Amino acid sequence: MLDPTHAALLRSVAERGDDNTPRFVLADWLEEHGEASRAEFIRVQCELVSPQLSADARHALRMRERDLLNAHRDKWCQALGLPVEDIYFERGLISGIRLLKWQGSRILDSFAMQQLAPLTELDLSGLRMGDDGVAALADRARLPGLRRLILSDNGITDVGVLALVEAKGLPRLDSLYLFQNPIGPTAYYTLESSSCFCLGDLDLGERADGYCMSPGEADMARRHYLRNHLLPTVRGYFNAHERLRSAMLCVAQYWDDQASDAVHGILVVSELVEPTLEGVARFNFVPGNDPNIPNTQIQSGRTYGGGSRSTIDLDFSEIQWLENTDAIPLWAAFAPEGGNQEYEKFGDAYSPAVMFYRHGGYTVLPILRPQLDGIRPLRWNDG
Repeated sequence: MLDPTHAALLRSVAERGDDNTPRFVLADWLEEHGEASRAEFIRVQCELVSPQLSADARHALRMRERDLLNAHRDKWCQALGLPVEDIYFERGLISGIRLLKWQGSRILDSFAMQQLAPLTELDLSGLRMGDDGVAALADRARLPGLRRLILSDNGITDVGVLALVEAKGLPRLDSLYLFQNPIGPTAYYTLESSSCFCLGDLDLGERADGYCMSPGEADMARRHYLRNHLLPTVRGYFNAHERLRSAMLCVAQYWDDQASDAVHGILVVSELVEPTLEGVARFNFVPGNDPNIPNTQIQSGRTYGGGSRSTIDLDFSEIQWLENTDAIPLWAAFAPEGGNQEYEKFGDAYSPAVMFYRHGGYTVLPILRPQLDGIRPLRWNDG
């Protein structure tokens, strides 16, 4: 069991949502009880959400945030005592996790519920929980801050849905993924009528004309691609080059030429807190002029034009970037408009989609064109 005061403070954080005051109170309590680094991290991330910060102040806080995560992230994640991945921090606390194995007796016990109280997203996809697992979740979960629950591909039937609508421990739930489950057509109306929560986003996998994925399906497919294909590549560069601090996936779509049915991707690695496309030329590369890697030599056939540069071509089988098919429904929504193949600098055509950090975390950036999310590729035959 957590210290009762600690548990009460975490519950207060969850119940008061966007108010940072309970987080600062928790930080003070943690510092008084020997967890100065965790307390500082809460304060740093809370300060970073302020729009009044100067550029210099924001940079200094970002640097400190990164140092704290590099030093302590693994320990803070392991303290959960659960098999998890895709761990996200928000304003100093873990706000999102993906469970690797359904162990209801562990995740639903009082200790885990106390620790997880500030969660805003819980991903339980593909765990084969079945109706019994969902019924246990509905009965025992006490997550006052949870906004999104992902239950796709779990063998849930209408029986499980009927149990879920009675969940009283998820009062702020407003987004639910239930696609790839054998539920009937009445599930939507059953969930919409729940008196325990009010859903603004219920994704059952319904696809509009011209789309091969629902928004939720595209979201989950992106996460799967990042975990299984791109993250191992990013970690390889971090392990091979100790000065690298960050990386980003950038995408482009050339609407104005013959490649309008493709989404192109590059990986940018950097010694900076966050990579930049400013000044990164496509051709005529001069060693030492790349602002991302002034002190790192990357010799690879994957780089555009050869030599040492920070832009890594993703068109390789081990990364599985399929620009004419799979990449389109997942990444076209992140690409800027008006791209073409005549660009001289990468920033003229590409836009960042995902940020990666040496400590192991990553952030998917906001979508630029939601109307393209999950869109059907011109060359993709679903039949």
